[in-house]
Amino acid sequence: MYDLYDWYGLYVWDRAVCCRLMVDTGINALGWLIEKAHAFMKENTFLTDSEIFMETLRCRHAGTGTSVYTLGSLTMHELRNRAQQEVGERFDYKEYHETVLRYGHAAEYFGEECGLFHPIREIGYD
Repeated sequence: MYDLYDWYGLYVWDRAVCCRLMVDTGINALGWLIEKAHAFMKENTFLTDSEIFMETLRCRHAGTGTSVYTLGSLTMHELRNRAQQEVGERFDYKEYHETVLRYGHAAEYFGEECGLFHPIREIGYD
């Protein structure tokens, strides 16, 4: 499904997200100055100076946003992996993602706990 370029892109992006988590924590919990955050991202990512500027600005003005984004992303991956395990070979990525995205960003609030969103039942696999 993925080739080497896909994996490389994924790893580069994951590295940038990890650095954003560090910068978010550094600025909002440890009192880092923007200059220190900028230097950290410059040393540890392949982002351009303008991208680094925007990322550090985002962390400064929308504190903990990166943490919340990352937790949501991990939750969505976990739900997809569980759905894949339940369904096995019948699992269809496109159908699954279309079902999840039908709810827009609200899908992350429809977790198992409240019973409002269950992709397996929604798609009709069960």
